[in-house]
Amino acid sequence: MGVDTDQFWVVDVEGSGGSPPEIVELAMLEVKDLALTDNKRHWFIRPDRGIQPSATRIHGLTDDDVADAPSIEDIADDVLMWIGAPLSSATTSRSKSRF
Repeated sequence: MGVDTDQFWVVDVEGSGGSPPEIVELAMLEVKDLALTDNKRHWFIRPDRGIQPSATRIHGLTDDDVADAPSIEDIADDVLMWIGAPLSSATTSRSKSRF
């Protein structure tokens, strides 16, 4: 089974560092025929609980940065409209730090 490279989205998320973690930033880039398009989306997201200092040390985002941002529920329909399907996977900061 091959990977469809005609069109897909590259998705990056940053989390709150809480347990369970909450998304505080979401970025998406569209790829068509293995080339980036100009189609990109970005959201800061207000978590229900504050951003942990350990997470701020990794991504630099603070509670002040997301204080006026929408909740994940507020942007979910917009995200799904752009991506065209539910998100199926994401990486954690722990796995990113290995590269």
